[in-house]
Amino acid sequence: MRFTNKQVAVSLADRHLTELDDESWLRGCKELNLGGNCLTTLPEWIGELTSLERLNLGTNLELTALPESLGQLTRLEWLNLRMNRALTKLPESFGQLGALRCVHLEDCRLTELPESVGQLRSLQFLYLQYNQLTALPESLGALMGSGLTVLDLTGNRLSALPGPFKCSCGVRCLAALASSRGRNGAGFPSPALSPRCS
Repeated sequence: MRFTNKQVAVSLADRHLTELDDESWLRGCKELNLGGNCLTTLPEWIGELTSLERLNLGTNLELTALPESLGQLTRLEWLNLRMNRALTKLPESFGQLGALRCVHLEDCRLTELPESVGQLRSLQFLYLQYNQLTALPESLGALMGSGLTVLDLTGNRLSALPGPFKCSCGVRCLAALASSRGRNGAGFPSPALSPRCS
């Protein structure tokens, strides 16, 4: 079955799901909530859900990887991956999510970001608090003049910022402040207070 309602949203949250079996009934879905499950991976067919604009994958504590096909979700504007504490990296195809405006990656275990993140020219909010990042890709500097409003790096292991960050005081200052802020990330807009990123 295919959805024809442009506003359709599907919630499969908090159902202890360990896998997703069949995508056919989800095609046409614009908002999909898979938060609070027990997923360890996502199937490659997730990339066939090309109508998705919002995807919640938060708090799947055993999610270890995301498929390269994720990059096919070119209409995706909001992505929540927070509290996926087995997730250590993002697929290189992440940079193909050209419509993405807000990404929540708080409390994962990311050790690096893909270079392709610099291709996310629509990105406005990037929340990376409490990961294990020791460095940032040079390509992230390309987002400085393209509308990036919030970059929260609180609680990472960064000792320095790439050169391109020095070209934009606004984001550079947020990033520099991040390492000295407390657990609550004071000084950064809360997602709950940011209508475009709620």
